Amino acid sequence: MTGVSARPVAWLARTATLLLGLIVLVPDLRAEEKFDVLQAGGNTYSNVTVISKSSSHVSITHSKGFASLKVKDLDDAIQTELGYALTEPPKEKPNALAQFTTDSRVLEMQELWNKEANRIITQLDSKTLVGIGVGLGLAYLFFCYCGLLICRKAGYEPGVWIWIPGIQFVSLLRAAGMSGWTFLLLLLPLVGAIVYIVWCFKICIARKKSAVLGIFLLLPVFSLFVFLYLAFSDGQESEQGGVVKLQFS
Repeated sequence: MTGVSARPVAWLARTATLLLGLIVLVPDLRAEEKFDVLQAGGNTYSNVTVISKSSSHVSITHSKGFASLKVKDLDDAIQTELGYALTEPPKEKPNALAQFTTDSRVLEMQELWNKEANRIITQLDSKTLVGIGVGLGLAYLFFCYCGLLICRKAGYEPGVWIWIPGIQFVSLLRAAGMSGWTFLLLLLPLVGAIVYIVWCFKICIARKKSAVLGIFLLLPVFSLFVFLYLAFSDGQESEQGGVVKLQFS
C-alpha cells in the first residue's frame, strides 16, 4: 500500500477510535431523560438529568450535584416513564379459617344450631330450670366435699375455705405442699397449665399414692375417676380439727 492510499485508511481508523471512545465515555444523548422535579425516598430533586439506569438504581445529576436513587423509591408513573416494568404486589394467601367461617354451608349450620338452641331454651319451664340449678348446686357441693376429703387425707385441714368458690383451690394447693400464692399463677394461661400439671403429681404423692396417677389426673376422661379415688380411697385423716385460717405462705 502506497503512502497516498494509506492516509485515508489511517484517518478512518482514528475517526472510528474517537467515535468508540465517545460512545463509551459520553452518555447517550438520545436516551437522556430530564425532569424539572423528581421525588424519591422523601427527597425532592430539581433540574434532574438521568445519566444511567440499572435494574435497582437510577443515577442522576441535579441542581445540587449527583445522586443515586433506588428504583422502588420512585413513583409508579416515573418508573413507567423510565422504562421499568411495575411489579405486582404479592397476592395474599387465602386464610383457611376465614374461608371456613364465611362458607355458606357453615353459616347455614350455625343458624340451624342457634334456632334449635333457642327452641330448647324457650321450651324449658321454670321447674326444669330449677331442677338444673339444684343439680349444679349439688354437683358443686359434692366437688367441695371431695376436695375436703383429699385435703384431710393429705394431712391439711382446709376448714370452711374449701366450700368457697375459687378459694378451695388454695386449700388443694396447700394440701399438695405448694404455696397458696401459687393460686395467682393459675390465672395465667400458660403458667397456670404448668402449675396444674405440677399439682396433679404432688397431690398424688401427698395422698401417698403412685405419682403415675398424676398422668391420669391430667386426662379428661380419667381425671374424674382419679379425683374420686384420691377422695374416697383409704388414708389417714388429719387429727387437726376446727376451722383453720387461710394462709398463703
